[in-house]
Amino acid sequence: MSTPIGSFIAGGIAGCGAVTVTHSFETVKIRLQLQGELQAKKDAPKLYRGVLHAVKVIYQNEGLKGLLRGLNCAVSHSCTPSQKTG
Repeated sequence: MSTPIGSFIAGGIAGCGAVTVTHSFETVKIRLQLQGELQAKKDAPKLYRGVLHAVKVIYQNEGLKGLLRGLNCAVSHSCTPSQKTG
């Protein structure tokens, strides 16, 4: 894929694959971060004890859909590769 169009397409495919694989980890990370922020303000109870516990609780309460929530927006953003020129 040495042509600019080929590189553009390959970048889009790579972006989609990367987001699809890592999105559930990002979801867990963000929920753990938000839990810490809310705990500092004493507004919310602590739901998760760690990463694996968070995955277990999210999967039990919301199913796979909970771990992949927001994937469509992330894929649509990442599948449009930006080509740097210059």
